[in-house]
Amino acid sequence: MLLGIDHVTFNFCRQKISLRKRKKLFDIKKVKNHPYKKIFLRKYRKDHEISFYTTKKNEVDIEITKYHNTKKNFNKFDVLNLKKNIIIICSNSPKKDKIFLKKVFEIKNEIFSIFNKKKFKIIFKKKNFNSTYLDDEGYVALAFVVSNVGKYYKIVKNLNIKCTKVFHYKIFGNHTKIFFLKLHGGLIIELIEYL
Repeated sequence: MLLGIDHVTFNFCRQKISLRKRKKLFDIKKVKNHPYKKIFLRKYRKDHEISFYTTKKNEVDIEITKYHNTKKNFNKFDVLNLKKNIIIICSNSPKKDKIFLKKVFEIKNEIFSIFNKKKFKIIFKKKNFNSTYLDDEGYVALAFVVSNVGKYYKIVKNLNIKCTKVFHYKIFGNHTKIFFLKLHGGLIIELIEYL
């Protein structure tokens, strides 16, 4: 079951981001990159940085990552745009992405996050760009919290969607199961199950 949106991921290289009225929850300088993530990185590194910002407002939380790539190794993309509680998904294939999200997660035009009582409107916008990766600059991923990662992994594999294998991750004593997938239109989605 989809429990809601955990965060959006913004990878920082040179571009600044507005964090208005958001509180920093944590800042980690060396977070291990699981080798399974290689397929969604232009250049694999053993670790990266994470800062996490939250808000009590009806807006999405933001994870800022930094992979320390040189200017040659990244492209600037914004596969997501944010306007308060509206998440705009920029896609090469908005129709296919919309069908996928409805079929797999029962998302139509809105997502209600059960765990933090936030409601988000989802809008699709046609935008042409090349392949996107987690270490590109800008908004690169959307993270969902689910109750059964294994179930979603089987569904995604059966639909021949590009994805990582499921792996375990521990942060501040919290155990999770995670995998990443890429929509037809380029957006990377991280699925998280808190154990």
